[in-house]
Order: sequence, then C-alpha cells, then structure tokens
Amino acid sequence: MELTAFPRQFARTRRFSLGVPQRFTVSPDGERVLFLRSVSGTEPRSLLWLHENGEERVLAGAGECAGECERESAGRGEEASSAGVVSYATDRRARVVTYVLDGALHTVTTDGGAPRRISVPAPVTDPRPSPDGSLIAYVSGGALRVVRTDGTADRPLAEPETPDVTYGLPDHVATVSIGRTRGFWWSPDGGALLVARVDTSMVRRWYVADPADPARPPRAVRYPAAGTANAQTSLRLVTVGGEHTPVALPREAPGADTPVGVWRDAAFEYLVAADWDHMGPTATVQTRDQRTAWVLGVDPSTGAVEPLSRHTDDAWVEFPPGTPLRTASGVAVLPYVHDDTRSIRIGDVPTPAGLRVRAVRVTDGRGTPGRGVAWQRTIVGDRLTPVLEDQIDALHAAAERNGALDLTRVAIRGWSFSGYLAAGAVLRRPDVFHAAVAGAPPTDRRLYDTYWEERFLGHPDVQPEQYERSSLLPFASGPTRPLLLVHGLADDNVFPAHTLRLSAALLAAGRPHTVLPLRATGHLVAREGTADALLLRELAFLRESLGA
Repeated sequence: MELTAFPRQFARTRRFSLGVPQRFTVSPDGERVLFLRSVSGTEPRSLLWLHENGEERVLAGAGECAGECERESAGRGEEASSAGVVSYATDRRARVVTYVLDGALHTVTTDGGAPRRISVPAPVTDPRPSPDGSLIAYVSGGALRVVRTDGTADRPLAEPETPDVTYGLPDHVATVSIGRTRGFWWSPDGGALLVARVDTSMVRRWYVADPADPARPPRAVRYPAAGTANAQTSLRLVTVGGEHTPVALPREAPGADTPVGVWRDAAFEYLVAADWDHMGPTATVQTRDQRTAWVLGVDPSTGAVEPLSRHTDDAWVEFPPGTPLRTASGVAVLPYVHDDTRSIRIGDVPTPAGLRVRAVRVTDGRGTPGRGVAWQRTIVGDRLTPVLEDQIDALHAAAERNGALDLTRVAIRGWSFSGYLAAGAVLRRPDVFHAAVAGAPPTDRRLYDTYWEERFLGHPDVQPEQYERSSLLPFASGPTRPLLLVHGLADDNVFPAHTLRLSAALLAAGRPHTVLPLRATGHLVAREGTADALLLRELAFLRESLGA
C-alpha cells in the first residue's frame, strides 16, 4: 500500500467519523426518527435525515444552501469547517424542525413540506421552536429574538445592554468544561422562556493572532484562566410579550453547608444546568470551589427559588450525563455516590453498588472517570505523575506479554491532555520514553480555564505548589529526548502560549526540540491537506528519532 494512503484516508474521512448517524430525535409517538449524517464517508457536508414508515429520506441540507454553508469551529470540535446542517431542534411532536445554514435561519416540517429560509437578522445561533411549533426563538447579535414559524412578527425579547452582555448563550466555561451548550429553555405552554444572561466584562481578554498575516488584526477572546474572574451568569424569565422577571439565584452557600478545604470559595459562580418541564423551571448552581451544588425550583411568576436538593463533596460535585432531571411523574433523578461508585438516584432508589453510569466506557490510568471515585481523585494536586506512572506500568506489562516489543525504542504521541502527557513523558522519564510528539499540550496549567483546573489543583493563589508540580516548565532543564511540539495558531481552547512557553524554557536550557506551528488551525486537526501531512511528518520524525 502507498505510504500516504492511510493518512489521506484518515483525513478525508475525518478520522473515519463521516457517514455515521448522530444526534437522534425520536418523536413522542415513536413514528419518526430524525438524525444527522454526512453525504458519504468522504463528503463532510451534513444532511438532516428522517426515518419514517421503514424508509429514510433527506429532510434538509441537500439543496437549499445558498453559500458555502460552513461554520467556524472556533478551535473546538472539528478543526475543518463542516458544511450543511450541524445541529437542529424540533417542537414537541417532532413536526417542525429548525436549523442554520450559512448563518441563516431555516425551517422544515416532517409532513412533506419543502425547507424554507426565514428572513431574520443573521448570523443566527441555536434556533429552537416553541413546544407547539408556532414560534421560533433564536439568538443573533447577542440578543434573544422570536419569530413566528411563518416568518412574520420577528422581534427581540432580550437585548444586550453592553457589548459584553449576551442573552440566550452559554459562556466559555459552560460550553467547554461543564458541557452546558444551551442558554434558553421554552416553557411547556410556549408562553415564556428561561433565559441565561452572561456578562463577560470582568473576564480577562486574550488575543489570537495570525503571525502569517501581520495585516490581520488579532481576535479578542474572553478567557477565564485558572485563578481569574469568571463570567457572571444570571437567569431571567421572559414572556413572549417581552416582560422580564429576574430569577433570585443564591449568591453563595452558607458556611455550614460547605465542606472544609485548603481553598474554599462558596460563591455560586457556575450555572451547571437548567430546564423547564411540566412542573416548572429548574436551575442547578455550583460554587466556585465545586464542592457544593444546589438544584433549585424556580417560581415562574415571581422568580423566587427553593432548593430541591443539596449536594456536597470533599473533592467536587459531579453530575452524570442526563442529570439532574425529573421524570414524567415528577420523580427526581440526581447524582449519587456510594461504595466508591459515582452513579444516580431515582427518587429514593439508588443504582446498585458497582454499577457506573457513563455516556462512553473507557478504561485508562488514574484520573479516568468510570473506575471509581477514589481512582478518579488520585490526580487531585498532581495532574501528571500518577497518569505517567500508569502509562509506564502498562508499557511494561505489554512488554512482558509480547517479547517482540523493543523497550529501547519507545515513542509516545498525543493531543491536548495526551499531548501534555507525551511531552511530560520525555521530560520526566527519558529513561523510559525515547521520543514524543506533543500536539496542543497544556504545558502550564495556570493558563487553562477556571472550572477544569481549579477542580483538580485548587486556586493558584492559595495552592501554587500544585500548579508548579503539574507544570512541564520546571522540567525543561533536565535530560530530554527528541520532542516534536505541534500547535494550531488559531487554538483558543489550549492557547499557543502553552507550547511557546515550553519551547522558550527548553531553548534557555539548551535542550534541542522541534516546533511545528499550524496556520489557521484550531484545537483539533481534521482538514484534508493538513491532517494527512501532519501524520506523515510525525511518522518521519519518529523514524528519525528512533533510528527506524
């Protein structure tokens, strides 16, 4: 087989992910299933499909796209732009569907109607029909707006007071680290919405520039690095007539209700989840130190709140996927920890001890979810040493089982946290690892975001030794092996500063290494012409380094 065949196929198929159905919606009557799937295993344009009466057909995305129909990934998800329908939402019966193409709002019905473009201010984000399908709420220009499904009566419901305020969108931490991708929720009767208001004026501004194009101004990004200010997220109840009622979210947890720790911050800074079901609106808030979380019931008339459940943990409170929620009968489904198992409780009934509730089953070293609470917490205070030790143990165990493995020529490669681990492997244990490729490595944990880093390492002003212990920079002066550092210059998740700081430390210590910058590339690399070329470069580097 030609040497370039696999890298090209790997890039062309987006890591063999194209053509796989995803994002399913099943109608309440069980008669229809909507899902997204690309045109083919090599064509990335994504279409909206409908499966009904034993047959499937394209519902939207095949012919109504007026432009290139591409979206910017902003450094997260696919690196290369994805064409077509990348997300959608439906009404209660899965009859009215809304989606975005080329920044414009589109709608289609599942009863055989043709897709329609609705003329509203663009670009449009997260359009969602009301439960009865008569209205569509969406975000444009930081404002939450609503329009009738027939395209008439478009109007704003909540407009930003300043350029740093948005309505109906999640903030950076919610999207990247918490996993909350929504910023507004319809009431069951379609008469009002629960809306997130985000103010980022206090968040530190960082800049992403393109060194290859010095005439292009840098892009400003509000990034809450560990130990710095978070965005302020509040909630409002907004009627379709435009009336606003603030939700009285608690400011902080009482001292008696929070665990004691070296660093304690009881301010409720994080909105973990929100919803509006048949019993009313709910909101889940979490403290800055993540050891306390409350699930709140919200009075839809006054905005007053009442705690429905309180959760504390000596390390951090974690909500498994799908929680918190309420069943159709009103029974609460909440996180529950017992017998070293992080699972759920349905009403008063916990899942059996040893049964772990997760979205995807993965077995890996210490710190990996799904192997027990104690196992996951072993990286608190040190994000590198335990994980690296487990990789070494696994390597030696594999060599014992397979005598053909040559432990004198061991390479390690990875991206993001795995890139951090790969670089740490040759810096900390050059006696074991003889070469490494480190892509987008978060080398200095102080430069990553508040929610993720403070969970494991605390506050950098209170526990600086834990950030120092987990940083790769102090190890730059020690013995090292061949190291290839790769980073996308448009990465606004793990900023290129991580790689540049490690490279500067290695250079100052006289340690040879290689840096490969990728222009116009975000956090992940999937674009054909870049992903395949990168794989070939990595292969050549490892062959040179290991004498293969």
